[in-house]
Formats: sequence, structure tokens, C-alpha cells
Amino acid sequence: MRVIRHSKLPIKLVSEDRLTHDMLNRIEINMAYDGWQAWVDEYGEWFNPYKPNPKQLEIEFLELKHFADDFHEGVS
Repeated sequence: MRVIRHSKLPIKLVSEDRLTHDMLNRIEINMAYDGWQAWVDEYGEWFNPYKPNPKQLEIEFLELKHFADDFHEGVS
């Protein structure tokens, strides 16, 4: 089998390799550990389902920026 589809969601998995039970189990484990971070779309771009919405307003809190900077640098 090389193509399977979800019975409730409009999702189809197409593979050039055979979709054996072992292969599907590896996909499931990979998704559990890496999520979408290891996927590449049909254009060769890294897939990111969390792209920012250009219509969403982002409000910066400059007075809190130093807390985020310290956190990312590991300063306590």
C-alpha cells in the first residue's frame, strides 16, 4: 500500500515507499518527538503550520523585553 486516507479528516498520505505497519509506526513516533519541525513541503521549503497571520496585530511590550532576553540567555 502506498496511499492511505483518513476516514474522518480530509487527509491523504501518499508515499513513494510501501506503507507497512513498521513504516506507519515510525511516522507516528517521529510525529510524537519532532511534530511538524522535520517536514518539507512540495516546494522544498521547511513546513511550518505556525506562520504568523499578517492580519494579526502584534503588540510589543518593550518594558518586558529584558525579561525575555534574560530568560533566553539563561540569566537568573
